[in-house]
Order: sequence, then structure tokens, then C-alpha cells
Amino acid sequence: MSNSASNVSPAAVLVACRPVAHVRDRTLVAMALERLRSVFGADCPVYVTHMDPPTSAAGSISETSHTNAIASERDWLGTQAVTSLPETDLLAALRILMERHTEDRDDSLALFYDWYPLLDATLTGSVFEWHRTYLAHFTYGENLPLGLAPDFCSREFLETVPAEVRIDDLRAYVFKHIDRYDVEIFFQPPDLRQYRLDFSMASARSQRLVRDVLATDAQLQYKGLGDYLLKYPEVMRPFPSCLEIELSADTDGLAPVFYPTLDAGKSRSGAHLEMSLIEKLIQEIEAHALVDDLSIILGGPGECGLHPNFLEIVHRLAGSDSVRQLFIETYGLALTPEMQTALNEIPAAEKIQLIIRCNTLQADRFSALYGVDRLAQQLQHVQALEARTDLRYTVYAEMLRMEINADEVDDLFERFKETGIQVLLAAYNRFAGRLPERRAADLTPLHRDFCWHLARDVYINAEAKIPLCKQDPYALGPMVMDFHTSTLMDYWQHTLAWHAASVRGRHESIPMPCLQCDEWYTFNA
Repeated sequence: MSNSASNVSPAAVLVACRPVAHVRDRTLVAMALERLRSVFGADCPVYVTHMDPPTSAAGSISETSHTNAIASERDWLGTQAVTSLPETDLLAALRILMERHTEDRDDSLALFYDWYPLLDATLTGSVFEWHRTYLAHFTYGENLPLGLAPDFCSREFLETVPAEVRIDDLRAYVFKHIDRYDVEIFFQPPDLRQYRLDFSMASARSQRLVRDVLATDAQLQYKGLGDYLLKYPEVMRPFPSCLEIELSADTDGLAPVFYPTLDAGKSRSGAHLEMSLIEKLIQEIEAHALVDDLSIILGGPGECGLHPNFLEIVHRLAGSDSVRQLFIETYGLALTPEMQTALNEIPAAEKIQLIIRCNTLQADRFSALYGVDRLAQQLQHVQALEARTDLRYTVYAEMLRMEINADEVDDLFERFKETGIQVLLAAYNRFAGRLPERRAADLTPLHRDFCWHLARDVYINAEAKIPLCKQDPYALGPMVMDFHTSTLMDYWQHTLAWHAASVRGRHESIPMPCLQCDEWYTFNA
């Protein structure tokens, strides 16, 4: 194989496979093994460990299906001369290899986080040479996408880590204790971290990305990756990873100043997304979405809890194997104790992330932000949540940080410090200039890059309109599709050209005021 490196000689290789809900493509695993052996040599011992299965509370994979999938995968790997280790933590697995294959304190092991069919031999050789030259305890590529080169750790490092420590994320552990170890952080231009690429096959999305890259350039190397993404921007976009749905246009009597207002004479009162369209949406998700990949936000300007079929919709969406997490954004007024209990009884309630829009703790400011003072009602429902000890879903209090409430940040954290409710600080959105400047601080990067929302998101409002971008929440812009007569995939294919234009920096060609938008860098899922 042309993708080869010389003098890359770790004592052994550990492939640490994370629990996954998707089925790993064995053709791709075989390709990863072939590349691995072409780089490290046919005689280099290769081990695989499957990390501990997830709890039944998380994700779409059950412990039984995980166990069955691992047994089958181990049997097949045995035919490929790969030694399987018991399910354990990462450090324990590395210590097994250390005892079997290392003698010198500088002898090193290569660590893969799942399988790497796109392993870059030249890059791997550079990382290993860096590790060996500086006699490092641990070396990893700071800016390298996962799946192109492994990490390396020495025997001395493994002997130094306390025996009682359990580690599932070696990079996080080393970073936390960086003063204790000789760590080499390898950096190789170009810096493409803004793309959040993962070529490791550790998720259904990363496996799809690997497959699409191999279909277009099987010999792709890291040095050409930037140009490749400009040529094939569609590989970043197989299916939305975030779907925001406004179930109801009813704001429960509130007039939030952080959403645009409609022109005089226009009204959305009473609009609810029809259940027939919810069914259509679920069918599309099941047909096209990737396993355990999709984040759904029940949000928008309206109060989702006022949809007459709200609980049924939450039940159906959370129960999908494609849905990884379900965010419910609420003003909190409809969040009665009865609804709190009903949400808790949904079978997949652990996927639910309940976000209460707590923008102030002061009544006069609540009136200024919402047009009416209903703070007491909101806090009453929040207090009911705080009193519960049986919640299976996660609860957040979210503050949009604006000039009017910037001095309340500490108060909000103090208010929820001793509770099970976590605080989120969110950035104020000007909706591409449609709202006045209210930000307490401008954190927008100086360099404008591609838009994550065009790359990953779809927004559907309560009237079943799909605008080009969520910055057009009432679908008043020039590019709008109607979900009654079109599909998610129609929209996804139709807007691919605008995603490509965004990746290539041609923002002015997109039929939205992208150059006035400061939300392009925010990442939902």
C-alpha cells in the first residue's frame, strides 16, 4: 500500500472501542487493520478492548444488544489475528499490554480510539518520531481529527499512574495532571479543528464520513484534507444532526424581546404543528437518520408544552433509536407538577434535557423581557422540580446573557447551587440584525468561517414552514419550503448548494443576511 511509513515501531497496539449503538462495518474494520499493519508491520501485536457498556439510562443501545454485538465482533476479530481483552477501563487494558510487550521504561504503546480506516502513515510516523525524540510519557495530536493518527504512551507513564485510578479518557486525565507527566502535544498544519471531524468509526456519523471519504479519495492524507473539504463539502452533511421543531406558536401570553416581532396585522396565535406532520417527520427520521445521532430541540418562539399532543410527541421522539437527546425549551409556565411527573414517566426520559428559560430573578426585569410579570408562576414550577428526588431527566436553568441581566449571573448560580438544576449561560441572538444589540459581550470570532447551522441543522416552525435558516423563525425569507408538500430530504438536498457556498467562504451568495449574522459559529449537536 502506498500509504506507508518507516521506523514506526511501538511495542504493541491497543484499539479501544467505545460502546456504540450502530453496527461497525467489517469491511471498514478490515481496511483499518490492513492500514495499521502496513504502518506498524505485520508482526506488531494488535489488541482490542471494548470499553464498559453504557448504563441503560443513556443512548439507544441496551446492555444485551451491546453484549451480543461485542461477542460477534470478537469472534470475527479472532480470525484476523487480533487479541481481544476483557471489557475494562482503558488504563487496565494498557497495563496488560505493558506487562506482555514492554521492558524498557521508554518502550511505547500505540493507542487507537476505535478503528482508523483513514490512518495516515506519514502523519503517524511524525507523531511517533516526536514522541520518541523527546522521550515523552504521552504524545497526542492537538489539532488532528480523531482517526488519522494514534496516541502514544510509554511504559514509564503507565507505571507512574496510581494503580487505583480508573481511566476511560486518557487525554482528559493527562491534561488534568499535566504537571506530573512529560506530555508532548503534537501540532501539524493545517489546523482544521473548526470542522469537528471524526474519522474513528466510534459513531454512526463518523463511520458514514469515513465511507464517503473512501468513496471519493481512498488515499486522502491529512495535508490535503483542507482542499478536499472545499471540493467535497457534502461529506460533512449526510443528514441533519440537529432538528429544531416549534410545536406551538402560542407563547402563553408572553412577548419575549429576544425573538423578532411580526409585522403589524400578522398573527400566529393558535398555530400548532399537526400530528400528521409529526408522524411524517418520525418516518423520515427512521428512514434516513443515523443511529443514536440526532439531537431534537422542541423550541422556537412558542411554548412547546401548549401543543395538545405534547406528551405523546415527546414519547414518540425520545423512543426513536436515531434520537440521541431531546431538548425541551420552555418558559416554565406550562411546566406544572403534573407535566413534570408525566415527563418522568416516559420510557426514554433519560434522553430528555429540560431547559427552563430563566432570564432573570427580578419581577420588573421579567416584565421588561416578556411584557408581563409572571416570574412567581415560573419560580413556583421551578421549586416543584427542585423538591423532586426521582427525576430521570436533566433540568437546566438557562439565562440569555444580555445587558439587562448581566449583573444577575452570580445570583443565578447561587440560586441553583444546592439544587439538582444546572445553570446554562447562552448568547443573545440578534437574528441577523432584526433585533437591537443587547449583548453583554461580543464573543464572535474575528475570522468568519462556515455556518454550522447550514451544515447540521433544520428548523421547522409551527406553521410547518422550513426556512433556509433558523434566523428566519417565521419563514418570511426568500427560501422557504412547506413540510406539507415537501420532505426533510427535499430540503436537505435543496440547501446543499448554500452549505457548499458557506464552506467556500461565499457567504454573500446565500439568500440570507449571513454577513450580518453572529450565530454561524454556534454548534448545537
